[in-house]
Amino acid sequence: MYVVYIRVTHNRHVKYIRTSWMVDDKGLSRDKQDVIDPFVSEQTSKVIAWYYSMLNRLDTQNWTAKEIVDFIQFGKDGISFSKYTRKHIDKISLRE
Repeated sequence: MYVVYIRVTHNRHVKYIRTSWMVDDKGLSRDKQDVIDPFVSEQTSKVIAWYYSMLNRLDTQNWTAKEIVDFIQFGKDGISFSKYTRKHIDKISLRE
């Protein structure tokens, strides 16, 4: 049995979100990279659509992949506003 993860790629960085679903060898493609189990594929597609709807309401351009995953998993309380602000200020300071 294999645990199913959702891969999150943002600005060429990758993070993974563990799901509660599991598949066996029959539920994976031959190269064991993709889930082909219809039930798990449908459920993960719904979750991914929900993630997109949450993220599309925000400006995540300057977020890291970790910040994206933290937001998805913990909501707005999972991201430190002061840490994000300092990071943004540092980026602006470097431009000047």
